Amino acid sequence: DLKSERGRELVMELLATAMPSAQFANVYGPAEVNGVTYEIVEELPADDSPISIGREYPGVDLVIIDEADREVADGVQGELMAAAPTQMIGYWQRPEMTERSWYHRNGRRYYRTGDLVRRRADAKLDFNGRKDRQVKVRGHRLELDEIEAAILGHSDIEQAVVYVVRSDDGSDEVHATVVPFGNRVAPQPAEVRAHVGAALPSYAVPSQVIVTTDVPRTLSGKPDRVAMMAATEAMGRP
Repeated sequence: DLKSERGRELVMELLATAMPSAQFANVYGPAEVNGVTYEIVEELPADDSPISIGREYPGVDLVIIDEADREVADGVQGELMAAAPTQMIGYWQRPEMTERSWYHRNGRRYYRTGDLVRRRADAKLDFNGRKDRQVKVRGHRLELDEIEAAILGHSDIEQAVVYVVRSDDGSDEVHATVVPFGNRVAPQPAEVRAHVGAALPSYAVPSQVIVTTDVPRTLSGKPDRVAMMAATEAMGRP
C-alpha cells in the first residue's frame, strides 16, 4: 500500500536490493519551473529528520526573499524565487495570474514558488513548508506544516493534517486530524496535544484533535483540507 509510510519504505528497500548501484535523488521543483534542485540521498536518516532539497541544477538561478521582496541572508528563512530554462511562459489565458507569479530582478523573471526555504552553510536548501500555510491565530504566527511535523514525531501516528477552523465566536482555531498506524494502538486526542506541547509553544497546540482511520481526499489523492474544515465547522454549529 503506497499510501502508507511503511509501504513506501518497503518499495525503497526492494528497489535498493534490485538496483544496488543506483543513486536516489530528492528532486524539488514546482510544475511551473520543473525540477530546480536535487539532493543525492546516500542513505535515509535514522530518525525522522527531513531530507534537504539540495542544490540548484546548472543553469538554474534561485533567490530567497522576505515578505518585503528583499533578498535574505544565508540561514534566514524566506520564499524561494526560481528562474530556469524550463520555466513556463505563463498560465493559459490568465495574464493577471501570470504577472502575479513573477518576481523581477536584474532584468530576469523568477517564479514565485510560495515555498519557504533556508539556505544552509553548506549551500544546500532546507524546505520549511508553504508560505500559504503560515497563519496568524490569536496574535501568534503559526506554521501549520511545523505543527504537522511535530504530530508526526509521535511513533504511533502515520498521517497528520492540520488546518484552521473558524469557531462560533468568529475566532480562528487550529485543529488536527490524525491517522494512526493500522497495527498500533490509536493515541487519545489529549495524548496528541501533550506530544505537540512538548515540542512547540502552547499556542501552537491544536485546540481539537480528531483521531480517525482515514481522511477525506481530493481526486488527486491528497488530503482534502477544505472538506475537513467544513465538516469540523459543521460539527460545532447547533
